[in-house]
Amino acid sequence: MEMVKGRVLSNIGFLDALGFTGGEPTLQPEPVVALCEWAKARELRTFLNTNGSNPRLIGEMLRRKLLDYVAMDVKAPFNREVYGRVAGLKGNVDGVIASIRESIELCGKAGIPMEFRTTIVPTLIDDEKSIREIAGVVKGRGIYVLQEFFPFEDVVDKRLRRVKPPERGLLIRLARVALEEGVKEVYIRTRGSGMERVFLDG
Repeated sequence: MEMVKGRVLSNIGFLDALGFTGGEPTLQPEPVVALCEWAKARELRTFLNTNGSNPRLIGEMLRRKLLDYVAMDVKAPFNREVYGRVAGLKGNVDGVIASIRESIELCGKAGIPMEFRTTIVPTLIDDEKSIREIAGVVKGRGIYVLQEFFPFEDVVDKRLRRVKPPERGLLIRLARVALEEGVKEVYIRTRGSGMERVFLDG
């Protein structure tokens, strides 16, 4: 933690927020909470990138007003078989889904801005039906971002290292599907163009 504090302090004149990402940052609750408290004491805003699987910690941080923004991965529709396959989960998939739903509800009740993200992975999750189902969960709760998958060498599933990134046109088409389902603000994020807002027309 001291290294993080040192880097923040050395650049504090250029910063307005401190973010926590991963991996999954909620797997390290003590340093995350402590650093959020430290950041707040220095009038920095805080944001959390999470998969939503730890609603207990997220709820505690929200109650203590330690978070200003939450970005949450929604890897797949909340269907046991599909979510388990896409997320690579075995065992208590229903419990994981319930935890994510609870985290979403907690953030909604707290009224903080939210961003939901789905990574579009050809051969795994790249279909309109899945996006329609996810859109039904996130609409009215925040912005929705469809991210380009890229086969980095450290991708856990070695089979996915041979998968080509989705084409920009596919991302735009799926983003429009989410808009059709009632999500008000939808973006795509690619390595080449960064973040782009998508509209139904044009």
